[in-house]
Amino acid sequence: MRPSRLIFLIVFGATFVAQADSVQTRAGRTIEGRITIGVDGFRVVTPDGKGEIIPFAQLKRAVFDALSAVPIPASATNSAVIPALTPVFPPATVPIGVLTWGGAFLAGGVRGADDSAVRLTDPPAGFTLTTANTAAIFFQPITPYRASRLRAARPGVLLVNGDFVEGEFKSLESGSIKLTSVLFGERSFEVIREAAAVILRKPSLPMEQFEVQLRDGSILLARALRAEAGVLTLDDPFLRDLRLPAAQIEEIAFGKTTNRIALAWAVWESLAETDRLRFEQQEKLIAKVALEQGLRWRSHTELLDQVRVAAEKAAEKTLVLANAAREMDAVLQIATVAVAAHGQAVIDFTNKEKIYIELAHKAALLAAEAK
Repeated sequence: MRPSRLIFLIVFGATFVAQADSVQTRAGRTIEGRITIGVDGFRVVTPDGKGEIIPFAQLKRAVFDALSAVPIPASATNSAVIPALTPVFPPATVPIGVLTWGGAFLAGGVRGADDSAVRLTDPPAGFTLTTANTAAIFFQPITPYRASRLRAARPGVLLVNGDFVEGEFKSLESGSIKLTSVLFGERSFEVIREAAAVILRKPSLPMEQFEVQLRDGSILLARALRAEAGVLTLDDPFLRDLRLPAAQIEEIAFGKTTNRIALAWAVWESLAETDRLRFEQQEKLIAKVALEQGLRWRSHTELLDQVRVAAEKAAEKTLVLANAAREMDAVLQIATVAVAAHGQAVIDFTNKEKIYIELAHKAALLAAEAK
């Protein structure tokens, strides 16, 4: 079934201006200056004040300077206080996020998923990603070595230790993935501790289109660009009603796109055999240590759960005892009232007996006098 054509929107504020930006046309020209986005395309103002409009249809690449989008305090420009940063993961590592069937990548966590929708941790307002348009969910950074384990792109779960378990995705709830298969039936895997990623289906083949890279690592795809009333519109059949501030855009390019997981495959295949072996040994060691630490943490968590359950049971017993004590007090109060009532009844009966005796005595006296 061919997906219906939907519209993907990126909202631009009226004052969005990028500085020290550059635009490259499909004819090979490169223009540097300030860029604004209008109805007709990209307006570039060069340092000497000259302006030029590059239509969307002529765009090859537009790079937006990060400094204009995120102001940096003057105190932070001193190189003495800026430490040298060493990449934590190898190049082409796929970050945590979701890969769509069309090849777009949405960076960020996932709260849950079922057979209808994938629920992002921090979704843009009004945005919904359907499960049918989802190719994969990555719970941990997927290095080229891990990505190589997904080369067949079969549905299933990639485990932290590098093993792959085939099966049909059913749901993701409360940090647990449910998978079904003909051989093993339904199985569950804990996210992060056991599962590094889940593959739902193979992504589509690459095609020539616009690629919009965001500063959070997301990559969005569109066949065409339009702009009107300060809004850039991307035609995309898989993302619907998504609106993002212009300050989040890092680059817009046109060409044959490659999705994040395919890029990781290409990098892995380009490595020498010795480098592949070294990366594989490193990752297996890291996975082993992480698994051991995860087991320790799980034992600690289970112990805390046992303490919590014991405390809840003790609290329940305390509550039962308190209720019993209150009921006993009520019974004692009733008994006290009953005893008091009985005592009063005895007193009343005794008084009545005295009266009867006095009356009988008087009657006897009167009878004696009458004789």
